[in-house]
Amino acid sequence: MLDTATLPDTLPLLADLIAINSENPGGSEAEIVGFCAALLQRHGISSEIVEVQPGRPNLIARLEGRNDRKIIYQAHLDTKPAFHAGADADAWTRPPFHPTREGDRLYGLGACDTKGGAAAQLVAMIRLAQTWSRDMPTLEWQGVADEENGSLYGAEHLCESGALEADFAVIAEPTDGRVSFEQMGSIWVDITVEGEQCHGGMPWLGADAMTAGLELIEVMKAAVAQRERHPAVRFHPDVGIRILEGGGHAGTVAGHLRIVSDIRVRPDEDREDYRALWQQAAAQICDRHNVRIGIGEAAGGGCEPHGLKDASLRRTIESAWLDEFGQALEPSFFYGGSDARYFARVGTPAIVFGAGSLAHAHAPDEFVPVDEVLQCERFLSRLPRALARQWA
Repeated sequence: MLDTATLPDTLPLLADLIAINSENPGGSEAEIVGFCAALLQRHGISSEIVEVQPGRPNLIARLEGRNDRKIIYQAHLDTKPAFHAGADADAWTRPPFHPTREGDRLYGLGACDTKGGAAAQLVAMIRLAQTWSRDMPTLEWQGVADEENGSLYGAEHLCESGALEADFAVIAEPTDGRVSFEQMGSIWVDITVEGEQCHGGMPWLGADAMTAGLELIEVMKAAVAQRERHPAVRFHPDVGIRILEGGGHAGTVAGHLRIVSDIRVRPDEDREDYRALWQQAAAQICDRHNVRIGIGEAAGGGCEPHGLKDASLRRTIESAWLDEFGQALEPSFFYGGSDARYFARVGTPAIVFGAGSLAHAHAPDEFVPVDEVLQCERFLSRLPRALARQWA
């Protein structure tokens, strides 16, 4: 077990959060929400549970301030399962639910995605509560459920209920301890190619779904390759193939193929453009191979990209960063999707900000750099006062 006796406040809290299993799918956020509610209560901060599905609670805590201004700090409390996408127990060289510190790294499931960010937000709120006053904006902390499996029971529900309406929001995700003004979206499609199965010795009697599907992928890749590249995001867009299922025997022409694809979408792009490209490519292949192609959504269809457009807010954030750390902010570009998209839906400007790297999320031996967690807590403790001065 991690020895937390000599660590700063934020790190023992993070260790406690990692030790609570909140895997999703397959688990519940109930225990970790109960832990956070008790922690906040001990420091004089009341909270409420918002639950749309039994066992899938969201926690909302609030420092009351001016009625006309509101800031939201939000972190998802669920994690991907420790053993998913083919990972097994041997892939973890450190136990996922027993936080382990080695040098400047703290290991454990959810360390960077996104319990490190949650710990920083919670400690910042507790410290701010000591000197909070009614002339400050209202500050709300939201610990949400279900981000790792579509956000239906978490941010999406809160969005529909009006709980994400605010003047500004910070969403915790692993951004290397730097502010992200822009985040990728995604379009996830689930494609079925239906041909006609027949004997491999007489392929002209059937319609080869496998050949048609593989050609569909190549046509789509060629179309996407022609799209304009952004120098800061040079690996995207790209047609990622995540599932390819079909066939059954070497001597039989496949009558069915399933393709699941992931294309990451930049903030300056429209997700629906890629759906249209899939449909155009499918029309070509259907005519050429006499197959039927259906294009549906995979895992909810992906998410919208997001970017903070408000120049004055960006300047305030950059100024607060300079004041806190004595150096200019170098923003991080976040390659994953985030719940910031739901804030955008209701018109709340938002940034994504948290400790750790996306490169270490959703993988065995997940870890977060300790100094980044503490850096996040410092900046989150300063930011509300900088925003209050802007709004004065």
